[in-house]
Amino acid sequence: MGDFFNPRQHQSKYFARVPMWLIGRPTISPAAAVLYGLLIYKCDTVTGCVRVGVRELQKMMGLKSDRSIRNYINDLEGAGLIVKDRRGQNVTNQYRFRIHQWMTEGN
Repeated sequence: MGDFFNPRQHQSKYFARVPMWLIGRPTISPAAAVLYGLLIYKCDTVTGCVRVGVRELQKMMGLKSDRSIRNYINDLEGAGLIVKDRRGQNVTNQYRFRIHQWMTEGN
């Protein structure tokens, strides 16, 4: 076996974070929630925007097809969690996070 580590001390470098308010939502699949966490991981700390290609996300999630990623993005967009900005042909899209009522429910 190996040594132990404290995941709370390595959050930003080694972990994609899925918000607690998103976990278990019946309208968001677990895979779409993981994708949301990956988008947070890839988010620019200054602008709050994410510029990442569908194929890179596909590889990060270990999926064989980029169609699933596109479906998850559509799910997140449809739920009002993100906005996809098309930046042109052969250029990665930009994603922005929306403030959502789920963030404050139960607080």
